Amino acid sequence: MTEGTRVNTWHVTTESDVEGHGVRDLGVHHGSLEDVAFALADQACWSLEFRIAPKGGKKGSRVAWITIEPKRSEVVVRLSVESVTWGMTARERVAYFRRMLDGRDVEVLESKIISSVLLRRGASTQTRLAEATGASGPLRGWRWFIDGDAAFLEPPVGEISAHHLAAATKVIGGEAKAIFRELPRPGVYLRVVRRSAW
Repeated sequence: MTEGTRVNTWHVTTESDVEGHGVRDLGVHHGSLEDVAFALADQACWSLEFRIAPKGGKKGSRVAWITIEPKRSEVVVRLSVESVTWGMTARERVAYFRRMLDGRDVEVLESKIISSVLLRRGASTQTRLAEATGASGPLRGWRWFIDGDAAFLEPPVGEISAHHLAAATKVIGGEAKAIFRELPRPGVYLRVVRRSAW
């Protein structure tokens, strides 16, 4: 198996303390990257680092199949320093992990931690926005798009109310405010940035 393969035998480590001094070994685990990541999320200091384990695993190590029920919906991960992802921009890295995890119920977002991405279980931002702006959603009739670090929502008519701010914040899980924007059309848009994602 090669880098870029989701299911593998992974040697997983994390920082040994919040200062980043040293490394704590979390063992060798076989499974999909996202399943291993969410299963070990509670043991992560800042992030989990994944390295493809040598054939047969580390000397004296036991390969564990992940059977733990994930307790957290978010975890920061990265591949080892030998990985091609360390030479990528944040957007390239997100695209790489999205290709790796394509078809899985996992959203991949930028992380502020070096060479890492944030994995989030559950519906993607796009799915949540589509549902919220659909026929029975709290923001029905609104148009939306994602640009850089934020989602922008355009009201169909009228002003943006406190109710709209609250609904958008709940849908995306971030902080919303009304701003004037020239594109795609001049007007007031709702800009929402997620607290834990971007």
